[in-house]
Amino acid sequence: MKDFVRHVALGMDGQRGYDDSDSDTDEDEDRWIPPSMPERKRARRYANRNHLSHFARQSWKVDWFEYPLPGTRVIDWGLTLAILYSSARIGEYIESTARRGSGRGLRYKVRSQDLMVIAFLNEDNRPELAMQLTKDAKNMTNTPHRRPQHAFAEGRYPRPLYQNALIPYLAAFLSRRAFRDYKTLQELLAVTPTQEHRAFQIHWKEDLLEAPVILNQSTKGAKRIENAGAFGRLKKKNVALRNFVSFAAIGSSMQSRGNSTAKIMSIIWRISPSSSIL
Repeated sequence: MKDFVRHVALGMDGQRGYDDSDSDTDEDEDRWIPPSMPERKRARRYANRNHLSHFARQSWKVDWFEYPLPGTRVIDWGLTLAILYSSARIGEYIESTARRGSGRGLRYKVRSQDLMVIAFLNEDNRPELAMQLTKDAKNMTNTPHRRPQHAFAEGRYPRPLYQNALIPYLAAFLSRRAFRDYKTLQELLAVTPTQEHRAFQIHWKEDLLEAPVILNQSTKGAKRIENAGAFGRLKKKNVALRNFVSFAAIGSSMQSRGNSTAKIMSIIWRISPSSSIL
């Protein structure tokens, strides 16, 4: 048995003298297993911008599935982009099926900074909003300072709206009146850092602290953190969509902060104006 395993292992490595058929094997048996192995591995193919474009079109333009709540599509798209851009597991932002009943996930917090929104001046000295998410990664319960963090900003250059992970979250924050000092979109976009203070944090309302960021989208029962199992089941049912706005209809790219962004956010916000939706 040992000699047979050695023969197979060396033959797979392509070493000469070990890829010939044994003298005691039948020729018909050798035909079932090709003696040669591929010279090189096939190039891996990963999801790219083109895949995201088709997925966005399916989700926002040609999807006729009706969600129980109209704000669900906005929340789900924001969660999808956050997972995509930060290479996160779904259970690191909402309650994992392995942590059922724990309530673990993104929450409005002050000390641990699970979720933070800032206003800052970018390289062009233009005001910009950014958001930082902290993964609730597994095996890091006792070392929260080691949890990975990822930031999403408006961006210096124009890009399609479906690629901007900040927009769905801003719509959700404004809908829930989550900011302590800013109640409307106009107030938020009017924030302009100075050269002395190029960046500062936008604080949450005190009554929202420790509340989950992503609420369950069920129409029954109390509002609690979304569960990965429920999120997956809803996605399986989602084949098409009706009566919802597409990102393509809102605009093709984010061009001017004061005009395009405000228009985009106001349209999305009008879709889901009440905290009960989001």
